[in-house]
Amino acid sequence: MSAPRRNPPIAAIDPATAIDPIVLEIMRNRWKGIAEECCAALVRASHSTNIKDRRDCSAALAMPGGEIVAQAEVGTPLHLGVMPGVIRAILARYPLAQMQPGDVFGTNLPYPEGPGHLPDLSLVSPIFHDGRPIALAASTAHHVDMGGYAPGSMPFGVTEIYQEGLQIPPLPLVRQGRFDENLLRLVEQNVRTEYEVRGSPNSLSAPTLVRWCATWRRFSTTPSAACAPALRSCPTAPTGSRTTSTTTA
Repeated sequence: MSAPRRNPPIAAIDPATAIDPIVLEIMRNRWKGIAEECCAALVRASHSTNIKDRRDCSAALAMPGGEIVAQAEVGTPLHLGVMPGVIRAILARYPLAQMQPGDVFGTNLPYPEGPGHLPDLSLVSPIFHDGRPIALAASTAHHVDMGGYAPGSMPFGVTEIYQEGLQIPPLPLVRQGRFDENLLRLVEQNVRTEYEVRGSPNSLSAPTLVRWCATWRRFSTTPSAACAPALRSCPTAPTGSRTTSTTTA
């Protein structure tokens, strides 16, 4: 007969680094609210029925190192499952030290880490406060067409990814608030739905950045960086508060 399973001992809490659980819960809900607002703004601003009507999109907030702390419940769970990989792919090519306020980096490349398929365009943008990056905002949206062999960019019977559509490796789409019009024209020339692609950039809204900075200022005595590990280590945290994602079909 096997010995009964014993729970691991609970580590002692250092009062000097302990986080007020009330403050932690307030910040968790604020983060989640910001992510929900980002996704809602994406749905309202989009020109694409895929995003506006089907809501085939998602949004998340992450710490500067890429650790996700909040995700919007509205949208596509599959997007959120691969969002950590998207952020890693962007940071591997463009480290945080190279990013500036107003930058937006995008990719639709599934390999080695990225969105699920080419119609899913993911964007990542740094959030700055007092001249330093404090967080990352990310979104993914399924676009109507990304070029390739057949309309919709999900053709049957293809034998290689080059037949599926236009591949966009991690690239800066916006630099300090200015769109790269040359890159945008290149994308538009290779898709069938130019209007929807230009009108649905799934860019991150200004209210998202303002709300995050306001939260940071209000709780400046409790660094947000300390809250992310606390959320991850809490086994009874409510749904949506985990810092790691699980892919749902």
